Amino acid sequence: MIGSHVASTHSVRFRFHHDHAANIAVAGDFSGWQPLEMKPVGGGDFDLEVDALPEGDIQYKFLTPTGWAYDPHNYRRSPDGMNSTVNLGGARGELHYRRLHSPILAADVDYLTYLPPCYAMEGARAYPVLLLMGNLLEESTDWVDRVQMHEHLDELMHSGAIQPMIVVMPGRECFSANVEPWVAHLEFLTGELLDHVGEEFRTLGLHGAEGIGHGGLWSLRAGLTAPARFPSVSCLSAMIPQYLWTTAEKSAPALLEAGARLRLACGSASDELIRNNQAFADHLARLGVSCELAVNEGENDWDLWARQLQFSLGFHDFSFRKRW
Repeated sequence: MIGSHVASTHSVRFRFHHDHAANIAVAGDFSGWQPLEMKPVGGGDFDLEVDALPEGDIQYKFLTPTGWAYDPHNYRRSPDGMNSTVNLGGARGELHYRRLHSPILAADVDYLTYLPPCYAMEGARAYPVLLLMGNLLEESTDWVDRVQMHEHLDELMHSGAIQPMIVVMPGRECFSANVEPWVAHLEFLTGELLDHVGEEFRTLGLHGAEGIGHGGLWSLRAGLTAPARFPSVSCLSAMIPQYLWTTAEKSAPALLEAGARLRLACGSASDELIRNNQAFADHLARLGVSCELAVNEGENDWDLWARQLQFSLGFHDFSFRKRW
């Protein structure tokens, strides 16, 4: 696995990359903040595994030739924002930040991956994957920065309210605002990106798609065009265009064969959006496709989406349980 991560119940593998450094060290509360020399393993990579660590949060930083540095691959921070953190004992999941070059899009893109709290302790277990997409201009980290998505996931999984899953949050470079080029972007999201995630993390061939606004349309595109791979789809606060009605009609036999489940949700502040979503839900019902609609009090904004999270995650959890 790229980057630092919990290696077992009581150990952490620290990893750092620097193209020009001869020496890199790691320090944290586990070492009394005394730097520990890391081993160069080639290609600019440095590695050190520290074991016999107690359960709980571990805070750390790297000492580089230019000074102290956060872990660039770990997006989880200490409460004061000063240090990178990992958790031993299964109370919190991990947040892995990645960039990759996409040949399909001919561009560099980024994404954030949440690993469930039990990931390191259950070393042979594989997990379903939820693709969680933001609005058109959202960054991959906005789900964490705006609504503390990782904390919702920690609580729901640690309590057993939902089963463990891997959640992948693509950045805005992964989306197109136009209809015409969306086939390439969809191929990236549903193929290249998930293949890349599957190469690094332990995943099942079971996926769900969730999105807000423009990202909600991408979740519908994934579910309507590839229902066997995305049998669980949720769309929040999106005005559904007519071409997706046609796509649903063409895909109805495949949707039924896959046992696909769809969910639409929006805020009460927009009558036009409610009418649009209700009409699309009715359209799917006439096709025999399972679809539920939820209208919640409030504007279609981050406050509403934060309140919707537990319901959306519960929806996907139920879909995954039916197939797991």
